[in-house]
Amino acid sequence: MDKALKTLFLAAMLLFSAGSLAQSPIFIDVRSTEEFQEGHVAGAELIPHEEIAAGIARLQPALDTPLYLYCRSGRRAGLAAEVLRELGYSRVINLETLENAQNMQEQMLLCAKSSDAPGCSRQETPAETAPAAFPPREG
Repeated sequence: MDKALKTLFLAAMLLFSAGSLAQSPIFIDVRSTEEFQEGHVAGAELIPHEEIAAGIARLQPALDTPLYLYCRSGRRAGLAAEVLRELGYSRVINLETLENAQNMQEQMLLCAKSSDAPGCSRQETPAETAPAAFPPREG
């Protein structure tokens, strides 16, 4: 697994395992409408990256709400994340791809059902579960 994905996974799992997700996280798909219609994370908000400031203003989440962004490769999500941080959002995570976002959502749902599930225990280090949650990208 590449270093960037491990870092993203660790950051997200630390937020989750520390109980800091008092607010429900918001998954934001920053791809085009057409890409969104082809498939997206259940419950995700569609805000194309070039409209992120206006879109987040419409949603009005608290500045400490966890915001999980994704696109096709991570580039557009990275651009949108920069804008959100400049606007004062403190918990912005670029999950890069739809697959990573789906894996994160599945892990969060699993942990919500049982804190004994792999990757959910505070005793278990997130690095031990990272390969299963975020398989390495090819190419």
